[in-house]
Amino acid sequence: MNATAADASAAPDADASPPAPAAAAWEQALDAARTLLDAARGFAGALAALVASELRLARATLPLFIAGCVLLLVLALSAWVSLVALLGYAFYALTASLGAALLLLTASHALLLALCIGLLRRGLRLLTLPGTRAELGALLRAPPRRADRGAS
Repeated sequence: MNATAADASAAPDADASPPAPAAAAWEQALDAARTLLDAARGFAGALAALVASELRLARATLPLFIAGCVLLLVLALSAWVSLVALLGYAFYALTASLGAALLLLTASHALLLALCIGLLRRGLRLLTLPGTRAELGALLRAPPRRADRGAS
């Protein structure tokens, strides 16, 4: 009975220490995991620094961008007014009548306005993704396929 007790107490010691090659592989795997975690931590830190730097740059650039947009709007409006005045003068020179020139100018503006509205409506319709909605509708209306149909 003592021999069994001695064998039982010897068995846990044998299980507690793994063979040398397995221990080396385990240590190698842990070192690789540590290296991977250190690289991931470095990557996350670098990415956070990049995002912070980009946000500082965007915050510094925002006032310049807004000023540029306002200036662009003012210049576009003044160019439009100049073009309308030139077009009105051309219509007056062609017709020799102020009323006819104003009528042609108004008609040209109405035509451009109708064209712009048509383009905006078409763009808005395309923004609703009609092809995708049609495909999804067709998929939802189609009867479900059974997996066992192909087997029989």
